[in-house]
Amino acid sequence: MCIAILLKPGAVISDGNVRAAANQNRDGGGMAYIRDGKVVIDKGYMNVEELLKRYKEVVAEGLHKDNPMLMHFRIATTGRVSNENCHPFPIGLEEGDGALIHNGSFFSGPQHCEKSDTRVVAERVGKKFLYEPTLFAKERISREVGAYNKVALLYNTGDYIILNEQAGAWDNGIWYSNSWFAGRAYKDDGGYVTSRCNVTPLNRYNPGADV
Repeated sequence: MCIAILLKPGAVISDGNVRAAANQNRDGGGMAYIRDGKVVIDKGYMNVEELLKRYKEVVAEGLHKDNPMLMHFRIATTGRVSNENCHPFPIGLEEGDGALIHNGSFFSGPQHCEKSDTRVVAERVGKKFLYEPTLFAKERISREVGAYNKVALLYNTGDYIILNEQAGAWDNGIWYSNSWFAGRAYKDDGGYVTSRCNVTPLNRYNPGADV
């Protein structure tokens, strides 16, 4: 299963957690951040060290200081392994309006298909994911896609929405779509957990409750 990650402004994900996420989801990574009022999608990383380097450059440029950002690592189920099937995917009416990442399965199909399920959905309905209508209908959309599907959306205003947020977990300003991943401190090389952070089960059922 993929992992979708949303970082609140200024929240820093460790090298070990990035490498662990990539090691467990080896079919491509990507991120989205805001530059000059536009959401920039930067994806197609098949080498985690290249993604990690770019992430640190984004942080050094101050692009994450005041705005959230997205990060995603993919396991191919429906759709072949390709740069184009990596997340994030654009949403909104114009280029730079927003981006979407997804953990779950909207529909099943063979892995050799050209497009992934998330890519198909983003291409078909991505223009409808405008911030205010989506926020208004958040609970209904979450029910319709099913609790198994967790979606994070980033907008060029610096706003974000997480569908089925409660199915993931927050840890120090970072939301992980896989709750078991949160609260773990991985070795710098992404190896097995060395200790646990201060995430309690309560946080996993209270959306937005950081520690």
